[in-house]
Amino acid sequence: MRATRCGLAVVALAAVPLAMGVAFAQAGKPRVLEQHAPAYPPAEEAARHGGRVVLRVSVSEVAAIEAVDVTTSTGFPALDQAAVEAVKTWRFAPATDDTGKPVAGVTSFALKFTSPIRELDVVSTCAQITGQVAALRAASADASLEQIPAIGALRDMAEVTDSVLPAEHRGAVIATLPGLYEQVLARCADTPDAKFMDAYFEVTKVKKTRKK
Repeated sequence: MRATRCGLAVVALAAVPLAMGVAFAQAGKPRVLEQHAPAYPPAEEAARHGGRVVLRVSVSEVAAIEAVDVTTSTGFPALDQAAVEAVKTWRFAPATDDTGKPVAGVTSFALKFTSPIRELDVVSTCAQITGQVAALRAASADASLEQIPAIGALRDMAEVTDSVLPAEHRGAVIATLPGLYEQVLARCADTPDAKFMDAYFEVTKVKKTRKK
């Protein structure tokens, strides 16, 4: 399975015991008996596309999946379709009416695609990254520098850092990234033989821990 994490939201209703030990059946939605995470489409993973999709699943009284519809999209059709195809392979128990009889019903699930965190580039030199940036900008002046793996990894690290901040401060770290990239690249221009990450550490004043 590719590196994708999918959160599944399932709501189940159980029988409620009443006085004198008597229990009456309650109507219930279809229940999942077997599920599989969707495969992450390689092109979408490479492009760092992700997001949350909500699916509405219609299940017949004999537990056949009759329809899987997208009610909230990730914004990326290929991801939505991957989620739909995965859910079509799931096994369900049918919904029940208030007497416990199987009936057709619907239920909804939220699945989330999250790209894996890229590893920091501690190998490439400033000259190599500067060359990659020049080639990218020559191809498209508006292209995001985060398409370059070494710079994209800085974005991933910043997102992890930003996610642990108090809610009112979230987004602060991400907002500094465009300026940070330019500062690191400017430092690299002065020290082409230095490692790219060394230039990053110098700009951010982060103390680098070296293995003995």
